[in-house]
Amino acid sequence: MKKIVSILLLIIIASVTTPAIASAATTATTDSVTLFDGKYYNIKQEENKILIFDKETNESATMEIKSDDDALLTLSDGKVVKYTKDSEGNIYEDNQLVKSAPSVVVESKDLAIQARTGQYHYFQTTYSDTSTDATIQSIALGIFSFVPYVGWIGTIAGVVEAFKSLGKTTMYTKTDHYYIDGYSRYKYVTYYYSDAKRTQLVRTTTLYKDMW
Repeated sequence: MKKIVSILLLIIIASVTTPAIASAATTATTDSVTLFDGKYYNIKQEENKILIFDKETNESATMEIKSDDDALLTLSDGKVVKYTKDSEGNIYEDNQLVKSAPSVVVESKDLAIQARTGQYHYFQTTYSDTSTDATIQSIALGIFSFVPYVGWIGTIAGVVEAFKSLGKTTMYTKTDHYYIDGYSRYKYVTYYYSDAKRTQLVRTTTLYKDMW
């Protein structure tokens, strides 16, 4: 009899504690992580979604980057915008071209950078102009434009905010592309300028991307 009572108590305890444990696990997986918290914008990640908040306008948007070439943006009014990128690098918003592919130039230089894992070799430079106006939608487009060349979302947001602080509505970029011996890793060094002649440097970022 005592054994039966003990077993029943264990079953009752398990049934009470299991939902609590499951609930705690669910809460843990849905907690958001702050990627960037600046003067104008707050950006968080919640599972596979990016939450963008404009501190000045109190507008918000949720961006789901499905791949380097595909993303969905849901605005606070419920409108859903689809961003896609073709093989040439052109960006479309709901199938309408909103940003042309960067121009590609192979400069007459043979740069090699020695790294611990091998040597990086220069192979091309791309140039691009990106709007950084005040709308939250343009921030999302800016983030998508620089995937994968900048990488971390917080870095992109920091660059956009720097331009906004300067009162600039367009960033002019130059990205030098390098590959490591064996082509297993690529390096992208991006320079951000506030003028079309690319003489006023605002910031520089570096991204490494493993191919396998």
